[in-house]
Amino acid sequence: MFYPDSSEEKTLHFERRLQEEKERFDEITCDVEQQLSGLGITKEQVLLLLSDKDNFTEKDLNQIEVLRRDLDRSLGRSEGAISDPRRAKKARSELKDINRNWLFVR
Repeated sequence: MFYPDSSEEKTLHFERRLQEEKERFDEITCDVEQQLSGLGITKEQVLLLLSDKDNFTEKDLNQIEVLRRDLDRSLGRSEGAISDPRRAKKARSELKDINRNWLFVR
């Protein structure tokens, strides 16, 4: 019985997901730029404000740090959830050269 190559399907799925994420990122970037221009400030001014810890109270800094950790944690999980099929295919092709009775160590 014939089965289609699932690695090609996974690659296409990965590329579609990547394109969707790029489009979402572009939309968010555009929205942020519109919000900032509506307020009459530039991105550089916001970055300058955020980079100076004297502009925030200790309570604000703690809250920002908690939010930053949560964001980093969620981004780490989402990156790990989408595997790269090209890298997996390469790893499988490296294993083809190894006999079944040998231990493969990288």
